[in-house]
Amino acid sequence: MSSLGSAFSFAPARVFVLTGGQLSVFHWRRGLVDLPGATFYADEQGLQGFAAYLAETADLPSYLLVDMVEEEFRHDTIPHVLGPDRKALLNTRRNRVFRDTDYSSAIIQGREAEGRRDDIVLLSALIRPELMSPWLARIAQMKVPLVGIYSVPVISEALIPKLSVESNNVLLVTLQSAGGLRQSFFRDGKLHVSRLAVAPRMEPAQQAPYILGEVERVQRYLNSLRVLAPGVPLDVVLLTGRRVLNDLRRQSRDTMLVRFHALDLKDVGPQHGCKTELATPYADALFAHLLARSSPPNFYATSEDRRHMTHHRLRGAMTAASILALLGGMAFSGVQYVQSVLIKRETASLKEHASFYEERYNKGREGQLEIPAEPYEMRQAVELASALQQYKTDPLPTMLALSEGLIGFERIQIDRFDWAAAGDPDAEIGERGGVLTRTNDFNAPRAPADAEPGIYYQMARVRGRVVPFDGDYRQALDLVNRFARALDRLDDIESVRVIRQPFDVSSRRRLSGDAARSNQRAQASFELRIVVPVDTNPEPEADEKQEELADGGS
Repeated sequence: MSSLGSAFSFAPARVFVLTGGQLSVFHWRRGLVDLPGATFYADEQGLQGFAAYLAETADLPSYLLVDMVEEEFRHDTIPHVLGPDRKALLNTRRNRVFRDTDYSSAIIQGREAEGRRDDIVLLSALIRPELMSPWLARIAQMKVPLVGIYSVPVISEALIPKLSVESNNVLLVTLQSAGGLRQSFFRDGKLHVSRLAVAPRMEPAQQAPYILGEVERVQRYLNSLRVLAPGVPLDVVLLTGRRVLNDLRRQSRDTMLVRFHALDLKDVGPQHGCKTELATPYADALFAHLLARSSPPNFYATSEDRRHMTHHRLRGAMTAASILALLGGMAFSGVQYVQSVLIKRETASLKEHASFYEERYNKGREGQLEIPAEPYEMRQAVELASALQQYKTDPLPTMLALSEGLIGFERIQIDRFDWAAAGDPDAEIGERGGVLTRTNDFNAPRAPADAEPGIYYQMARVRGRVVPFDGDYRQALDLVNRFARALDRLDDIESVRVIRQPFDVSSRRRLSGDAARSNQRAQASFELRIVVPVDTNPEPEADEKQEELADGGS
């Protein structure tokens, strides 16, 4: 059984049983099968009534179960192959044996015991498809989802394992509602051949002799086919209602070659999950139940016959996917809502804790002296001092010299101070990496390894501007030059060089400007390069002088 078949086996279904010139409808749901709710005959009035019935219940999955005289069975063998090769070989053999019909099938029943161990194949076909055409046309017209077309002899194979008959050769005999007598021969539990005899109208008392006569005829037919080994008995299972069974029990006689087993439909139905009491001599309802319950793969129907079933399953799959998506969205929304409630509660709790600690902090600060700096500024200063203490050099000598040079130059404002240490006083000072490290970075440079014993050099790049500045660049140039000369005269500074003047007066400078622009926006910026030698083994007097300068700078 396919996975889709398993899914449909629990859903309500409908079985059309086509027997000769009439079609009976059986509705099935979870083991309950009703007696024919409607029966339609193969005439114009019956076909119109069938179309009107389908119009009211068109979307119900349906099975077509045929029990017709015009069904042939053949046995054959094919080489044992698998996959697409087996499918292609079966199609070729089926089309060769049954050329004039599209309703044929091939079933693998096992392998031969000897030789190449070829596969044993049961080929079957409905050789008069025109008998089904009017019914299939109405089914297609009303867009009924047809699961497939099936055969009563093939479906009846499911009865054999649960029959209380221990035999390898079983002849199953059943009565059909349209007056037919179905006789199916099973060898080793597999269908071998089946025959449907159309019984004439007769009195109930005449049914038992007629059935026993047909059984004897089939027995002779099986002997002619040599499907029964000499001396091997044939077990005949008579499956019908109690009244007919009583007559059969009285009139049948077991012999060495034939043994009769009379079984009541009322007893066999529950063994196969049928919950409906089968108080009838006909086995149509039991076969309809077996088909709807097991929902086997399609047997005879073409893809054109089953196209509406494909659409039905797609709609069902899309509906199920939509429901799952809806349930998933609802579950996700519920989780998000619960999480949002928990987050709100946690946020409120954190706010209460923050308010509590802030209140305690404010109470702790009451009555304390005013701190001249913010806590984060003091933290930065402490971290910078700690970082500088880890190294052998610091910018203090250069800063002290710069502070001494600023005496008397109140209009000079220092904006930036970059410094570095090296053994070469002409070493370049880079913006990033190299020997340059900004004073606001905590990674201060170590004393250079290439410095001469006892001395190394600190280079500083000082950027500043003249404030206030009224636009007089001549005066600003003069002030910056005097400031540079004052620094150069200090004993602690080795050299001072002006890198950038407030106004570039070189011949390479291109002069341009706007007379209407306000002088208040102009700036007199400059940049100096200062080199300060540092003695790594200073004398005590030098240390005292450096401390005095530091006290004066503070």
